Amino acid sequence: MDYLKIEKEERYSIVTIEKDTADDMLFEQLFSMVVEEMEEGRLNFIFNFENITDFNHSLYLKLNHINNIILKEGGILVIACFTAVNPDLFNDLDIVSTKTISEGGDYIIMEEIERQFMEVDDDDLEDDMED
Repeated sequence: MDYLKIEKEERYSIVTIEKDTADDMLFEQLFSMVVEEMEEGRLNFIFNFENITDFNHSLYLKLNHINNIILKEGGILVIACFTAVNPDLFNDLDIVSTKTISEGGDYIIMEEIERQFMEVDDDDLEDDMED
């Protein structure tokens, strides 16, 4: 994982890819890194793709697989700074993309807050049903 740099923030990990080509090996390493981080209890990730200039569209499926694993565990994946392709293509995969890492961090924080409110609302609903 020579070209994956991980910065651990309080609520998420920023993974910067320090190579210009997205290939199968990159996604295998991203997958392994995500699994390792999740075993340590980290669930939210921002993949910084600012250095990627060459992206094979067939790799969307591998990226979607990583996203599905993160979602299944209750985490969030955001792709940031990706200019190699139109970021709207991620909408078909339900992957959030942002123009900056800062926007990605804000998205994760807001999503966590929204989930907390939804949990509180669900708890209140259950309490009302018990009464």
